[in-house]
Amino acid sequence: MKVALLSLFAALAVGLPLSVRASQSSQRVPVTPSQGGPEGFRIGGGVPSGAMIVTDTVVPPPGYSFTGLDWLARTGAAQAWRSRAAMPTARFHHAATVVDGDVYAIGGTADTILKLDVVERYDPPTDSWTTVASLPTPRYGVAAATLNGKIYAVGGLAASGYTGATEEYDPATDTWSSRAPMPTARAHHAAAALNGRLYVIGGENAFGALAIVEEYDPTGNVWTTRAPMPTPRQFLAAAALKGKLYAIGGLGGPSSVDQYDPANDTWSVIAPMPNGRWGHGSAVVNDVAYSMGGEGGRTAFDQFHPWAALAPMPTARYFLAAAAVAHGSGKIYAIGGHSGSSALGTNEEFDTGLVILFAHRRN
Repeated sequence: MKVALLSLFAALAVGLPLSVRASQSSQRVPVTPSQGGPEGFRIGGGVPSGAMIVTDTVVPPPGYSFTGLDWLARTGAAQAWRSRAAMPTARFHHAATVVDGDVYAIGGTADTILKLDVVERYDPPTDSWTTVASLPTPRYGVAAATLNGKIYAVGGLAASGYTGATEEYDPATDTWSSRAPMPTARAHHAAAALNGRLYVIGGENAFGALAIVEEYDPTGNVWTTRAPMPTPRQFLAAAALKGKLYAIGGLGGPSSVDQYDPANDTWSVIAPMPNGRWGHGSAVVNDVAYSMGGEGGRTAFDQFHPWAALAPMPTARYFLAAAAVAHGSGKIYAIGGHSGSSALGTNEEFDTGLVILFAHRRN
């Protein structure tokens, strides 16, 4: 379980009888039952029946039950960028997603290899990378998202051309398996997980930019076509936020932002992106969506909804991938991309200073 921190003031404000021991010099408390936090805090003694602990996940530790209480808390960290260990394989047109606090970079293209099968895992606490099982279908322009602790890599350009290949990665066993292919073979699309489903939007095939939206149900291993986007485009980004899906920017509509409501299978056009671009990255941290880089703003970094400009990304690039370690750290990782002259392994971290925390009661 990853470590997150909660403001002591926030804990007291909701009246939680936290069983912790904290140093006198800090106002933060740990949120795991056994691990020490960065300041060395630990849960003190035994936790009596009925007492509560706070963690960064809704899944309670053994011997506890989730109370239904959760809230957004500030860690006190400065909202700023910093450089982290570079990804070993410099690349662009790749995908990134997160499982249990680890960031995975998947596929893409390098300066000397057109279609990569390389998958690398980044561990933020140790600032280190590890190579894991290779993607069965080497490809670039691939999209990926996480559902139920597993990664789904979808579509892209493979040796055979545009592909609908859907492959599932299980981090627990470090293995990939084939799943039902996406009906529309495509590349340079976007994907996001929402309500237990994987949504794939836009992209391109031999006929040009697409507005096609397809939904994947991992339980039944079936695809369903949904209402198309208002604006066909490729090299776009996607974000799942507060029960809605957002299609952000892209070539063919660089300022366009469309909102999808899965409850009634409808799209609506909302406030445009102020700094329109394509080939950018997107990530969601605790009900706030962020967009970074891309053609038209290679260092641009914004949050929405509504839109607001934030501190520029240090390294100018496009065709990058982004992922967020949301609950436990509230941090965003902008990984790889292209500088305009070469592929990059650059890995830059932005600390939003926000975490979502969950209260659990001792049984």
